[in-house]
Amino acid sequence: MPLDDLVQVIETIQNRIRDHGDSLRQNETRTRMALIDPLLTALGWDVADPGLITAEYNVGNGRADYALLVPSNKPTALIEAKHLGEQLESPNHQEQVFTYALMQQVKYAGLTDGNRWVLDDVSDFSGERRKLDITIANMPAYQCALKFLLLWRPNLGPGQPIPASVPVFSESINPTTTVETQTYSEEPSIPPPVSTSNEEWISLVRVKYRPGSLPPSAICFSDGSEKQIQSWVSVIDEVADHLARKGKLIADKCPVRSLGVKYIVHSQPIHADGTPMQHISRLSNGLFLEKRFHANARLRYSRFLLEHFGEDVASVWLKFN
Repeated sequence: MPLDDLVQVIETIQNRIRDHGDSLRQNETRTRMALIDPLLTALGWDVADPGLITAEYNVGNGRADYALLVPSNKPTALIEAKHLGEQLESPNHQEQVFTYALMQQVKYAGLTDGNRWVLDDVSDFSGERRKLDITIANMPAYQCALKFLLLWRPNLGPGQPIPASVPVFSESINPTTTVETQTYSEEPSIPPPVSTSNEEWISLVRVKYRPGSLPPSAICFSDGSEKQIQSWVSVIDEVADHLARKGKLIADKCPVRSLGVKYIVHSQPIHADGTPMQHISRLSNGLFLEKRFHANARLRYSRFLLEHFGEDVASVWLKFN
């Protein structure tokens, strides 16, 4: 399996989530055909080959959506499929697939809505049961591909899968900031502001939040404007308002939507499905910014907004004291 082929399939899935999410969220069969089956096939589990996958696998008191088979025709993993957007953490869903796996003495139990994939080793009682938890729409395709190597048939089939040895994230810059490999340029075209001995400016393209990490104290844009900030959530506030002040983020360009299911910026405080925005900032030009995302998603959407409106992401800097 050439890694480039897997990356291409993941990119296609990301585009389908973005362009056809509303339809896929209404129907499990559509989700399976458009999102799940192509990825399983790319990972070596050809859904049309009954020697590799049994669909609707009989588990006695029910049927598992997919059984991934080893050469002896015994399942190495059972996977339950849900429609796009369904909450996989529902106790009913977890209990269902775990019960199926335990009854059939199958080592791995998985759940997916075509976007998020989780895989657990039901025989592991050490507290490290979860082996895979990835959301396709939330990271670059090549990073997804590395993580999905855990499900690659020659890897998972023998029963002792090995995670990708290539690191997805590099080592920490310091105890509070982590460098994340991105698709953006790693070489800023504009140098950082002058630092003092007790502070460091780090390009936004390289910053990743960790729970408990100290927030940046300032943000500086490519035009030299600098804003004092006090929290991680302030990053997306200042990025969006910077674009609004420059006349790039305007009502005519709204709504702004990334790969997720919600709007990031809109002229009205509502999403596509009519639900209200729940954590709102009002930009200087009156637009509404949705901020009900976890910290890493806010950083990701900050980068997305800058790139979407033609700004050099690598030339926006955050100061850490």
